[in-house]
Amino acid sequence: MLNGIRGIYLIIAIFFISFPLTAWSQDSSSPPIIRSIRIKIRKVFDENNLSFPYETANYLKIPTKEDVIRRELLFKVGDKLDEFSLQESERKLRTLPYIRQAVIYSEQKEKGYSDVTVSVQDTWTLFPQFTFSKGAGAKKKAMGIKDTNLFGYGKRLELLYMEDDGRESIQTVYDDNRLFNSKLNLLLANFIQSDGYKSVISLGRPFRSLFERKAWVVNGESYNLISKLFKNGDERFIFRNKRLDVHIGISRATGNPKKLRHRYTLGYDYQKDDFSMPSLGDFKDVDVNPKDVSQDKNLLAKNRRFSGPFFSLREIHPNFITLDYIDRFDRLEDFNLGTEVFYKLGLAPKFLYSNENTLFLKGSVSRGRLLSSKSFIRGGISAGTRYGDLGFSNSTFRLEAKYYNSMGVKRFYKIFLGRHTLASSVKIDFSHELDKDKEFLLGASNGLRGYDNKTFTGDNRVILNLEDRFHLFEDIGKVFSLGGAFFFDIGGASNKNPFCIVSKELYSDMGVGLRVAFPRAAKGSVLRIDLAYPFRDGPDGTKKYNPKLLVTFGQVFSSSLTSEAPRVKQAAIDSGF
Repeated sequence: MLNGIRGIYLIIAIFFISFPLTAWSQDSSSPPIIRSIRIKIRKVFDENNLSFPYETANYLKIPTKEDVIRRELLFKVGDKLDEFSLQESERKLRTLPYIRQAVIYSEQKEKGYSDVTVSVQDTWTLFPQFTFSKGAGAKKKAMGIKDTNLFGYGKRLELLYMEDDGRESIQTVYDDNRLFNSKLNLLLANFIQSDGYKSVISLGRPFRSLFERKAWVVNGESYNLISKLFKNGDERFIFRNKRLDVHIGISRATGNPKKLRHRYTLGYDYQKDDFSMPSLGDFKDVDVNPKDVSQDKNLLAKNRRFSGPFFSLREIHPNFITLDYIDRFDRLEDFNLGTEVFYKLGLAPKFLYSNENTLFLKGSVSRGRLLSSKSFIRGGISAGTRYGDLGFSNSTFRLEAKYYNSMGVKRFYKIFLGRHTLASSVKIDFSHELDKDKEFLLGASNGLRGYDNKTFTGDNRVILNLEDRFHLFEDIGKVFSLGGAFFFDIGGASNKNPFCIVSKELYSDMGVGLRVAFPRAAKGSVLRIDLAYPFRDGPDGTKKYNPKLLVTFGQVFSSSLTSEAPRVKQAAIDSGF
C-alpha cells in the first residue's frame, strides 16, 4: 500500500516538474511578437558632409510621407514575426517608382518580442521632361513635366507635349495608387493628338501582394485615331480606328501565399472597333503623303463588336530571387522563378450584341530556374485564339526565354574592366488568320538595331538578342552612372512561317552601346546610345556594314516576360529623365 502511494506521488511530481519545461520549450520555439515598427526614410542624397548643391536638392525635395510607406507593409504591431511577410513587403516597396532602396530587418532585444525597422531611400521625382529618340528611322521628341511622388503622397502627375513621326500630341496622366488613402487605385489619362484623341480611366482594388484575398477593377478606354501598317520602315496603309473597350472584373484569391496561390476572376468584356478609310485631313494630321500609301479598301479590317462574360484563373507558385545589375544598374529587382499558369475563357454571344457568337481562349505558363547565386533562366509560352462563325481567327502563339548572369567585377590582370552582366532574350511569335489591323513589327526599337524602325513586318516573327552589359563608373557626381554594352541581334518578320524566316529571311547586326543611368531618379531610367553594324542589305535601304546610330531610353529588351504585363490597363506615356 505504501509503495503504491509513493508511486502516485512520484507520477504527480514528474508531471508538475515536466509541465513548465514543456511550456517553456513551446514558448521558445514560437515566433516573437512585433513590438514596434520604425520607418526610416533616407534623403535622396544621404551621405555625410554634402556640398551646397546636394543640400539644396534635399531641402527642395518633399520627402515621402511615413504613412505612405507604412500602408504598404503586410504586418503590424502585435503580429507574430513572419519572415515571408517582411520579404513580400520589401518586394512591394521596390515596385514603387519613387523608392530607390528598401530594406526591412528585425531585432530581438527582449525575449519574445521583436523590433522591426523599415529603411527606404527617396528618389528625385519632379522633372522637366526632355524626351528624345532618334536614329534608325525613328524620330521622337517631347517636353513637359512630371512628378511620380506628388507632395510626398505617392501620386503621379504628368503633362507632356510630344512629336512622334509626324504626329503631335498633348498627354495628361494622373495615377493615384491609394485613392483617399484607401486600397483603391485611380488612373485617369487623356491624350489629345493631331489625328484624334485617346482617353483611359481605371478604378479598382488591385492585387498588390500575394497576401491580398480580393480585388476588383473597372477599366474603360476610348479612342479615335489613325492607325498604320508598315513595310520596309514606311507606311503602306493607314486607316481610322474608333474603339471603345470596357473591362470589369471581380477576383478572389485562395491558398497559402507562401506555397501556392489561386486567383479566380469573373468579369465582363465589351470591345467595339470601327474601321474606315482616312480623309485628306487625316493624311495631313499624321504627315503622310496619300500617294505613298495604298488606297486599297480590301486592306481595311472588318468592324468588330464583342460583348460577354469571362472567367480566368491564375496559379502562382512563389519562388523569388532578388538581384541587382540586371536591367537597371544597382537597383534591386525581384523575379519569381516559380511556376505561374494563367487561363481565360470568354463568351460573346449575339444576344449580348456581339456581331457573332464567339468563344475566346487565352492561356500562358511561365517558369524559371536559378542556375547559380547570380544567374537564372526564365521562359514562358502564351497563346490566344478566337472561335466564331468562320472558325478560328486571330490566333497567336509566343515562345520566349530569358537568360541573365550577373558575373560581377572582371579584371584583366589588375586592370578594372567593369561589372559585367550577360543578358539574352529569344522570342518566337506566329499567328493564324491575324486581324487585318494587326501585324508583328521588327526593327531598331524592338530588336534589330542595325535596321530602320518597323522595317520588318508580318504575321510571324523571330528575334534573338545577346548583350554583354558592363557597368564602369557608379554614381558619378551622385547624379549618374556610366556603362555600356556589346550586343548581337538576329531575327526577322514575314508572312511566311517561322521556319522559312529562320532559313531564308534572317537579318543580323552587332555593335557597341553607351549606357547612362540615373540611380537617384524615379524608376532608375537608363539612356541608351547604340551603334549597330548590319551584316546584310535590308529592304529599308540599309547597306551592309553601314552603321546605324540610335539614341533612346530603356533597354532594348528586359528580363520581364509577356505574361507579366500588368493586368490592369495602364496609360502609355513616354518618360524622360
